Amino acid sequence: MKFWLDKGVDGFRMDVIPFISKRPRVFPDYPKEYEGRVQFFYAAGPKVHDYIREMNREVLSKYDVMTVAEAFGVSLEQTPLLVDDAATNST
Repeated sequence: MKFWLDKGVDGFRMDVIPFISKRPRVFPDYPKEYEGRVQFFYAAGPKVHDYIREMNREVLSKYDVMTVAEAFGVSLEQTPLLVDDAATNST
């Protein structure tokens, strides 16, 4: 990220960001109730917020940039956990 930001890019689109965290050492089959919507089972692994905070702390917060992410597999109820209120309230 630093490489591209130092080159002058204005931000990043982060596709499928909820999938950056996996359950450690276990790749379970999805339960039958997730048939046809497995993204809700595999998204938002146990460290997804740790990884996003690290990305912000170590890189993004040091630049004047914009990010947008595709949150496939995130329910409407989980959405506020991935949105920065400061960004949604700016004009």
